[in-house]
Amino acid sequence: MLLEFRFSNFRSFLTQQALSLTAASIRSGAQHVIELAKYKDQVLPFAAIYGGNGSGKTNVLKALQFYIQTVRQSFNRWEPNAPVPIPSFKGEEKQPSRFEADWVFDGNKYSYRFCVNQERVLNEALYAYPNGREQRWFSREDGAPMYFGPALSGPNKVIEQLTRANSLFLSAAAQHGHEQLGQLQRRIVEGVEFVTQERNTLLHHSQYVGKYPELREQVLRLIREADLGITGLAYGEKPIFASEEQARLYRAYVQSFAGEAIEIPLELSRPELRFRHRFGGGEGDLDFDDESNGTKHFLGLLPPVIYARSKGVTLVVDELDSGLHSDLVRAILKLFVPPKKATSAAQIIFNTHDVQMQEWPELRRDEIWLVDKSYDGVSSLRSLADFSVRNDANIRRGYVSGRYGGVPSLDENALVRSLDDD
Repeated sequence: MLLEFRFSNFRSFLTQQALSLTAASIRSGAQHVIELAKYKDQVLPFAAIYGGNGSGKTNVLKALQFYIQTVRQSFNRWEPNAPVPIPSFKGEEKQPSRFEADWVFDGNKYSYRFCVNQERVLNEALYAYPNGREQRWFSREDGAPMYFGPALSGPNKVIEQLTRANSLFLSAAAQHGHEQLGQLQRRIVEGVEFVTQERNTLLHHSQYVGKYPELREQVLRLIREADLGITGLAYGEKPIFASEEQARLYRAYVQSFAGEAIEIPLELSRPELRFRHRFGGGEGDLDFDDESNGTKHFLGLLPPVIYARSKGVTLVVDELDSGLHSDLVRAILKLFVPPKKATSAAQIIFNTHDVQMQEWPELRRDEIWLVDKSYDGVSSLRSLADFSVRNDANIRRGYVSGRYGGVPSLDENALVRSLDDD
């Protein structure tokens, strides 16, 4: 589970920012915290990020995604002599970008960090806290031999020699079968699931439903409760090519530059999930593209939501409320309300414009985050818990009025005048 994520010099964020899912000392919403059986601090299931359009809300999620992708694939996917693919703050490309996250697995806390620039990894370190006592497993500084602590066993020195300047030691260790570090690396990268607004992502998640009957039944139950008008799901295969002639032309095109040894079957197909609706006195099927944008977003969300709940992972969703009614969004959040004394529980981090959520008892003040962007284009992230707010205060009214920030600096009359003046 994720406890806190910190980052700097990434896209619109220049200075260090911190997104915490560790509960603050506030009285409201105490029933919604996660109380782990072997961990002393209370953990939060939600982090809702608000801000004006273009303020940098999505960049917070992308920073976490970069962290996870770097841990997963910096050794096996990045080219050996290629630059580090870090989208730094514009004008600060030569400066280091830092990423650090605290995790809790099986009741034990871990802290893993790394710092990169456009060329190489500048430093990297991993700490464990068994029984609350700090252990440094390894640390790395550019140009110096690595340090390996006594608690870290395995072929550390051998893997150090194999680690490139532009890849993480943790990523290299996982690729070379380091048992202790490989297990932790998998816990980190498999512990976060991302959902974006890209059509291919939503379509992929929807098609995933058809492969597993048990998942299909769970999704269908949720769809029916959501009152989307969908009464059933049908799964099958759809030909990729509209005709045999089209398939032959495509095969000839590929073989023209790849060689005739490349054999492409003419009967290629792809999985297709269709949705049954009531139409007047009968029923009929619609494919994914025929559904409304809100319905497609909801359908794409369901498999990751079910997976997060079953595995106790952190779900990261860009624009959770996109095209969804507030009641439906609230129902999704309720799926993440944790059980008592869990060994692990699911979390959801999302950005949104739905201000009605701020009045829901499911969200505490320390679960509401606000992003602002300054005049010179620098984004900043703050928790509502940083403000002095009465427990009985109307959070939504204060937010809409601009008391806490995270809203656009907008003069509606000026917008009208900008066109009328012409």
